[in-house]
Amino acid sequence: MPEPELPSLRYPLRRDVEWRNLTAGSSETDLSSGEETVMITNLSDVTFSVVWISSSKEEGYIKYGVNETQLDKEGRDVRDSFTSKGSYKAHYIETDRLEPDTTYFFEVYSGGRKYDNNGQGYMVKTFSTLPSPPPFETRAGTITNVTDPSDWIIVFTLIDDDQLGSSGSSNYISSLPDSNGSWIVTIGDARTTDGSSYFSFSTADILQASFLGAVKKTFDFKLSENDLEMDVSSIGRVSQDGKVALLENYGIIKER
Repeated sequence: MPEPELPSLRYPLRRDVEWRNLTAGSSETDLSSGEETVMITNLSDVTFSVVWISSSKEEGYIKYGVNETQLDKEGRDVRDSFTSKGSYKAHYIETDRLEPDTTYFFEVYSGGRKYDNNGQGYMVKTFSTLPSPPPFETRAGTITNVTDPSDWIIVFTLIDDDQLGSSGSSNYISSLPDSNGSWIVTIGDARTTDGSSYFSFSTADILQASFLGAVKKTFDFKLSENDLEMDVSSIGRVSQDGKVALLENYGIIKER
């Protein structure tokens, strides 16, 4: 039986293709992960948030309470439902309403691991309630060049840049982008680092932002700016799902 005749195909090689690292699962910059990334943010008189990064997608939660030996409350990720926990690399936990000027203890549970500050446990004291809260004020923006923007956490601090109002920097605040990469952060009620007063700022001051797990790379925005953009590629090519973006058809065009 004669062999079937195959169609003639030509594959001209493109010489102007921008070649990229095509090794699956690799990246030029890896986010820090694990216990070293645990941070307390959004601390106020009635709540605080605990955020961290894990090396792979997994469930995460905290146990907390006023008694160091009896952590009787559980804080879940803000994306979890009442009946189930989701798996994430970027974990964002908010507590229930707390008592002002009160010390709370907590432990972090990430996958099958417990983080307890190297055996010392975590401890945080809520701020005192202040009179006359300032007007509600926010800033908004987007993160770009990332496949799953909702699995990133942005950490912010306000920095005095005009020697007016509060000096130094504010307490840490944080935000979780949505699936489109859009984020919003409340800055009006940010506190000074010791919590004794609201951080007084002007549009000449700076909103400094960084991605949790890559806090050495900062984005400085004047508070007079709007539509703030944070490009993930500026910290290096990072793969959160174990994949890298490949060129379509590897730069080869098929012709008949």
